[in-house]
Order: sequence, then C-alpha cells, then structure tokens
Amino acid sequence: MTSRLKTGADLPRPIGLSSVQPDSVDDRAHGVALRWLVIERERHRLEDVWAATEAFMAKSYNWFALSDRERADHPAGQLMEALDRRIAKLGKRNERLLERLLRQPATTPGGIMACLQILAELVHPAENEEAHRLIRQITSALEVRAAAQ
Repeated sequence: MTSRLKTGADLPRPIGLSSVQPDSVDDRAHGVALRWLVIERERHRLEDVWAATEAFMAKSYNWFALSDRERADHPAGQLMEALDRRIAKLGKRNERLLERLLRQPATTPGGIMACLQILAELVHPAENEEAHRLIRQITSALEVRAAAQ
C-alpha cells in the first residue's frame, strides 16, 4: 500500500457539470463523457478520504513505524486497502470509457464540452501548465456562452 499523500492534493478538480447536460440521444459520446466525469469525481473523493485517513493515522498512531502486517490488520489499514481497490476499479472503468470516446467522437456542443472537461482532467497543470490553462479557458468561455443562450 503506497502513500497517496504525494498525489492527492495536487490533482486537478473536475470542472462543474452544471452546464453539461445531454443534448441529444444522437451524441452517444456525450453520455460516455459525462459518466467518465462522474466516475473521476468519485475517484478524487475516495483519494481524498484515503489521504485524510493516512494523514490521521500517521499523526495519531505513528502509522509509518508499524509493520506492513500491523497496518494490514488495523481497521484503518483495511479501510485504506478497500479504498485502494475501489479507486483502481474506477480507474480501469474510466480507461475503458476513454477508449470508447476515442472511437466515437462527440457531435453536439454539450458532448464537445464534456470531452474538453475530460481533457482538462487528463492534462495535469504540472505537466503542461499552458495547455491546461488554455483548456480551462476554452471550457469557461463555452460555459458562459451556453448560459447566455
């Protein structure tokens, strides 16, 4: 069980989904993209719970001084292991959804917006700050435009 503290706080958070509602049944990619975003939000939430649990255990119970066996036997260790499995399962599900999206492009404004939001999640600011900021700028402009219509 490796620490998620290194990555939990620096992950980008999903953009709000308020302006991204399904446009049409004709854009299957839109529904797939929305599912991806919901799953990713849940993954982030679970990673935050995992990190908070580890931080509490490290501070209160000297977690890192315990043996692997002691950590695995502790209820907090069992919770963290269950969270880890769930996070991995959600990650695999999103990988499959992303593969589907690559085969069926979005055809509506809402579908395109949802795909851009996925792109903003995938392009981490630490890896390419300019690209990430540009994607966020585009999605914000599209949200404003959609709200004005």
